[in-house]
Amino acid sequence: MTSTTPAEAAPPVRQLKPLALLVAVIRGIGQVDFMAGPRTGLVFLGALFVGGRRHGLYGLPGSAAVTLTAAPTTFFAPFGGHPPTWPFVLVTWAFLAAVPAFAPLRRAG
Repeated sequence: MTSTTPAEAAPPVRQLKPLALLVAVIRGIGQVDFMAGPRTGLVFLGALFVGGRRHGLYGLPGSAAVTLTAAPTTFFAPFGGHPPTWPFVLVTWAFLAAVPAFAPLRRAG
């Protein structure tokens, strides 16, 4: 049975302690497979490092950026949408803005 009560709002980033922020970043890595536990995040982070040191080193700041970007709900409230989707929206806009730079590329073959 699922609950119909809204989820608790996350505290603002400036109120998070460093350890809580680290746990949030690790949990964010685990959310890739919809498992938001810190243990799962550590397993996934370990798998990234097994795949290559570069993958693990890129995974940590990537998860940190998404964690920090998803937090400022009040900033994005006037624009509508759901705050956790804004990082993806901003990256999409950046790629769309960069499309003219890709015009010289040609398909091989």
